[in-house]
Amino acid sequence: VQTTLCSVPVTLSGRNYGASVTTTNLPTGVDGITAAYSGDSDVSSSGSIALSVTVAQADTVTTLNTSPNRSTYGNQVTLRVQVQDNTRNSTGMPSGTVTLSFTQQGTKSYVCPDGSVSNTLCSLTLNNSGQASAATTKLPTGSYTMNASYSGDSNFNSSTVGASQTVNPKN
Repeated sequence: VQTTLCSVPVTLSGRNYGASVTTTNLPTGVDGITAAYSGDSDVSSSGSIALSVTVAQADTVTTLNTSPNRSTYGNQVTLRVQVQDNTRNSTGMPSGTVTLSFTQQGTKSYVCPDGSVSNTLCSLTLNNSGQASAATTKLPTGSYTMNASYSGDSNFNSSTVGASQTVNPKN
C-alpha cells in the first residue's frame, strides 16, 4: 500500500477502456480508494471516482501439541502452539501473543515462557511463522485441559484451542 500517487495502465477491452489493481495489502477497516483518468491526446481526463472498501480481520485457527501427552510429575512437557490464517484467499501471518493456561480445582494457572507456572497472566510471543512454545517441569498432577488462546492482532481475530493433559504422580 502506497500513500503516494501510483499509475495503472489503461487497456481497451471491446469498446471500453479499463484499469484494475489487485492487492493483498489493504489494512483492516474502511479503506478509501480514489481513481481518476488523467487523459491523453484522444480522450479527455475525468473526475475522481471514490470507492470505499471494508477489509475485515482474517480468521485464525490455533493448534496446541503437548509432548508427551501423558507425563510424570517433574518430567518436562513441551507445549507447542501454532496460529494460522484461516481465511480463504488471505495470505497474512498472525502476530502477537498466546497464553497457555489450565484450570485445576477452580484455580486458573498460566505456563510462562520460562517454563514456570503462575496464577498471574503471562504470555508467549509468536515468531515469524506464527509459532510459540514453552517447556515446563512444573505442571501439577491430574488430568485437565490445557488451553492455548491467541489474542489476535490488528489484522487477525483471536482463537482458542484446548488439549487434554495428564500428569501422573511420581513413583
